[in-house]
Amino acid sequence: MVKPKTRLLFIPLDERPCNYQFPYLLAQGTDFEMERPPLEWMGQKKTHGDTIRLWA
Repeated sequence: MVKPKTRLLFIPLDERPCNYQFPYLLAQGTDFEMERPPLEWMGQKKTHGDTIRLWA
């Protein structure tokens, strides 16, 4: 019997690769299935992200 992957919801601090991309890539090849919000919802440099969508 195959063990199902554990699902994680990951909310990054911002759009920078060290916060958005690297943790997601590290989860690949493990027993975890990481979900994260679309990049469009994240803030860009000095602009806020779409907090209404992120909270929903």
